[in-house]
Amino acid sequence: MIPKQLSEAEAAVVLNLTVSQVRRLRHKGKLGYTPGRPPRIGEDDIEAYLRAVKRRPTLPPPTEPPTPVIEKDSYADIQRRVREKRLKLRLRSSQRSLG
Repeated sequence: MIPKQLSEAEAAVVLNLTVSQVRRLRHKGKLGYTPGRPPRIGEDDIEAYLRAVKRRPTLPPPTEPPTPVIEKDSYADIQRRVREKRLKLRLRSSQRSLG
């Protein structure tokens, strides 16, 4: 079966757009058409365009896990490791400047 061909004005009515918007979509390559004078837009091209612009349902944003509670002992351990890492970085940078 040969798909029905619509003029730009008819396609504009179907898509609820203006003729200039339909023309712009054609020129941008977002809406297929058959070249000619006047250009014709197939029903399948309109359906393909509508499928392409259809909004997909969005997922709700992921819930963040609760902030972990750091025990006093582990907090002191974290501070100690940070101090050690900073010291190593300082030593490394001073060795580079000497070397």
